[in-house]
Amino acid sequence: MRTPLFPSLFHRFESLPEVFEARVQFFPEREAVVSDQVRLSFRQLEEKVSRFAVYLLGNNVRQGDWAAIILPNCSEFVISFLALAKIGAVIVPVDTSFGTPELKNLFDTIPVTTCITNPAFLPIVQPVIEKQECANLILDQTCREGDPDTLEPGNETISTNITWPKLRARTPFLYLYTSGTTGPPKGILLDHDRVMQISIGWRNRLPLIGDEKCYNLAPLFRSPALFSVLGAGIYYGITMIIPTEFRPEKVWDEIASERACLFHANPYHFGILAKLTRPDKRESETVRLCYATGNRLSLETKRIFSETFGLAIESRYGTSETGGICRDGVPLSNVRIRLIDQAGKEIKTVNSIGEILVKAPTMIKEYRNLPHCSRQTFRNGWFRTGDRGKFDTSGRLRILSRIKTAVTVDGRTVYADDIERILRSHKAVREVMVIRERNAVEAENLKAVVVLHSPADPDFMRFCTESPLLRNLPCWIEIKDELPRNWKNAQDDQLKNFPEWGKY
Repeated sequence: MRTPLFPSLFHRFESLPEVFEARVQFFPEREAVVSDQVRLSFRQLEEKVSRFAVYLLGNNVRQGDWAAIILPNCSEFVISFLALAKIGAVIVPVDTSFGTPELKNLFDTIPVTTCITNPAFLPIVQPVIEKQECANLILDQTCREGDPDTLEPGNETISTNITWPKLRARTPFLYLYTSGTTGPPKGILLDHDRVMQISIGWRNRLPLIGDEKCYNLAPLFRSPALFSVLGAGIYYGITMIIPTEFRPEKVWDEIASERACLFHANPYHFGILAKLTRPDKRESETVRLCYATGNRLSLETKRIFSETFGLAIESRYGTSETGGICRDGVPLSNVRIRLIDQAGKEIKTVNSIGEILVKAPTMIKEYRNLPHCSRQTFRNGWFRTGDRGKFDTSGRLRILSRIKTAVTVDGRTVYADDIERILRSHKAVREVMVIRERNAVEAENLKAVVVLHSPADPDFMRFCTESPLLRNLPCWIEIKDELPRNWKNAQDDQLKNFPEWGKY
């Protein structure tokens, strides 16, 4: 029998630690985090969070200090996040695909004094923190050695004399970095109230009846999982199932054994899963909702996945700056969307393409310490997403491409997404990824990495050289046996060339 949500669910909480404390009191023995061999109830999670918070205080981490978390998906990420929140630190989740230059670019713009990571990232992190004179480098040894026990640097006693800081709704809480290796780094600073409101917004569509479980493959350091899995998991008391690796052949077994009803992943994950053979038994019988965030989910992937597993995938679109925007093209509650042309004039006709502008109650007003960039992006209460889209005949928004995934040659603008669609239309193409690069003379080109069903298919070769759609386009085509098979490598080239793809 399912446990009903408790009556005080919509009590006005001021901070995430206050919410967490209430959930521990109401759901002490309900599992909060499941990550491979680690299983923690809300009570056990709170004990580890408090011990780690004491350890942080002992290392002079104080309220208002800025602390970076550089960890992959694991229970240690959740413990670190909640412990830093408990002492009132400003948390900076860092993309684990960053190299030393990207990390330096980030740390140059923010006053980080503490960095929580594991030894695997030390070669990347050490040069940066030494130069930045970072006061604390806290290593999680368990991630390297595969110990299922979670981050717990010592056996700190939780003294009853500790007075945890009283955090308010407007207390700075979370810094999200929304740019990468090119252009000015952009970051937004969110308070506790905004983080909770965004988290609630992603969950209020699905009626929750208690004892819910969410199986998540998306990286926790990115906004979607941070809000809809970790934030919403704490707010609603949802069990967070967080595998440390993406193992396609084991996903449905893991979902079935945990009886998960929510399934969150990136389009990359769903694309791989869609190619699996339908299981003999229906492992997906407990799942009530699949949803994808990150890059655009292709219609082909949605179709194949639905036909194979009998489950529809809900495409969710949003940005770090606004929170959630729409689901399957339908705007969320209180969210307004409009399109503008290159002259800034609003587009109202069906199937006409323009830049997407958004106005939402959870959106921020500016980037931190970037007034010029803020003035360009936030205009008259609207946020310019930098995405191209259109409204179809049913009134749903369709996302087409990023404006900055384009190159200009001889006055003509060519979008990477458009070339990808052209190549994908050929029957010989199994997978394709189009990225932007610069050549030796600093001219921009597009490069398509293509995987064929049959290597050196002569019909595809003719298509590339003779097709009027591809003729004279500034695009090199490289044929490979396969695309990268893990999330980090699959995203690296795209993120380095298109930093704005850090959106979700």
